[in-house]
Amino acid sequence: MAEPLLSFGFLVNKYFHEAAYFKNISKAAKKLNMKCIMFRPLDVQFANGTLTGFTFNLTSNKWERSTFQLPHYIYDRCFYGKDAASIQNKKAVQKLKIQQNVSFLGYGFPDKWKQYKTLKTDPFIYQYLPETEYFQHPDQVYTFLQSYEECILKPIHGSSGKGVLVIKKEKETLFLYFFIGANQRIVRLKHFNQLKPFLAKRQVDSYILQRLLPLKDKQQRPFDLRILFQKNEFGQWIMQGKGIRIGQKHTYVSNLSKGGSVVSLEQWEKDIPRQRLNHIYNQIEQLAHHLPQKIEKNFAPLFELGVDIGIDLQNETIWILDINSKPGRNVVLKTDPARKTVLYEAPVRYARYLQHSLQTGVEINDLSN
Repeated sequence: MAEPLLSFGFLVNKYFHEAAYFKNISKAAKKLNMKCIMFRPLDVQFANGTLTGFTFNLTSNKWERSTFQLPHYIYDRCFYGKDAASIQNKKAVQKLKIQQNVSFLGYGFPDKWKQYKTLKTDPFIYQYLPETEYFQHPDQVYTFLQSYEECILKPIHGSSGKGVLVIKKEKETLFLYFFIGANQRIVRLKHFNQLKPFLAKRQVDSYILQRLLPLKDKQQRPFDLRILFQKNEFGQWIMQGKGIRIGQKHTYVSNLSKGGSVVSLEQWEKDIPRQRLNHIYNQIEQLAHHLPQKIEKNFAPLFELGVDIGIDLQNETIWILDINSKPGRNVVLKTDPARKTVLYEAPVRYARYLQHSLQTGVEINDLSN
């Protein structure tokens, strides 16, 4: 018996953001008897449950504009700033989330500070969390610098390395490292009081303060391990792929948007002793098994997670650097291109799982318990 026709929505800030990705998902969706629609939050007419958007015509290979009913399932790929349009979009998305007969694949993730406060209650995960404070006063930075001589400030709502500020103390001189676009800037200060204007903005914008960890390779390049988790057609968390992101020499972020590059684990590990690698990989495997379940238990339902793991080769320890509920896929596509079909099918297969659970009242996961 054929599966019932379902509609699947790509929710975006602006049309054709990630268009190639959505086009390939549309092709995968057709095989599962699903119709895909691309739309923006403000395209929705809540009064009559319709929206104006685009669907991809597989025959003409073009996007076609039309009016549709609200989709059954929505894949939210909206990203927000502080501008007026972002505020409007966010309000519309929140309203969408409470509409009847509409389900989101994932319902979003709290800010970095809320993540930290929740995850630190788990003793196993806590050991992998860097010392973290909510930044409220310059004196906190002074205390960190007295203890560690290096610290890092991160915006609680930030991603892609935007807004990150690294502060290093060398005797009485302070060095600030931050990015403007894809270029790192360095500012030298002679006294702590000169730092306060740089910190004032971050007091207003909400930042977390952390110790700067020793996470560089022999060439003094920052690096981390990105793991992409997604749920499969049985509602189970699986690791879709992983790869090493390497930043530019003498910088402090490895994000691709800041000039970083990607290599496979096999390339990266060539010059590292196997015994050291085994200890590190064992920690990563245990964390990868534990972390998604902990997140699922404490936050709203999610479909995917991008987890950035810092690796301290000298001390053979790992650290959770960042967790993102709307991750990119470039790391997986660059290190394992053969998985692209799996990545394109994953969102619609998970939507089918949600539909099955709704119809039967039983989650497929529960069948094995």
